[in-house]
Amino acid sequence: MPRTDLPSDNPSASQPTKQKKGKRKHDNDADDSHRKKTKPKLFIFYDLETSGFLNTDPDILQIGAVCGEDTFSMYALPTKQIEQGASAVNNLTYKNGCLRYRNQIVEAVDLKTALRSFVKFCRRHRPFTLVAHNGRFFDSPILKNHLIRHELLVKLEDDEGKIRCLDTHEIARDKLHCFNYKLPTLMSHFLPEFEYESHTALDDSLALKELHDTELIEKYTISQYQFYM
Repeated sequence: MPRTDLPSDNPSASQPTKQKKGKRKHDNDADDSHRKKTKPKLFIFYDLETSGFLNTDPDILQIGAVCGEDTFSMYALPTKQIEQGASAVNNLTYKNGCLRYRNQIVEAVDLKTALRSFVKFCRRHRPFTLVAHNGRFFDSPILKNHLIRHELLVKLEDDEGKIRCLDTHEIARDKLHCFNYKLPTLMSHFLPEFEYESHTALDDSLALKELHDTELIEKYTISQYQFYM
């Protein structure tokens, strides 16, 4: 996450030649180039709420994300029935052409519009790593499927044609000792004072960022757990 040579003050010193000026400019350019090459990758913590489980090819109903102080949240209209089990978890229902959260109508757009907006959000923070809880086996494959379907996957790729990801569930399972490794369990254990609405995409993303700030994700674990979408 996003975590000298002094000039001579001798009055008798001779004035620099054009060659030296050129050298200093060249060195500065090299420094600028080095800074660009070593720009730290940012974490984008994200979460999806869906119409069902992975084996049902579910619709994405909400995308939430946070990177630093920048947040993103957008609801998407379903194209298929929301499964009862999914509604019981995320409190999202669809009735009379309106998406509802806890029976209150929420503003929603078609999924392609939501995905385009999410891609735009991510591109503002390049180079980035997408971080989700249980991302390897849920969020990442679902997001990838819909990005491919709407011809947007390439727009999320970095200059090497990759989308770097982390799954905090895997890190927690290997590094911590808890009753289970669900996000609400980890939050109640490590950050009991943090109040959030579980299974809403933005709140889960914010909670995940707070977990990161407790050093759940450490530098030496990134290469070990990183995977590509």
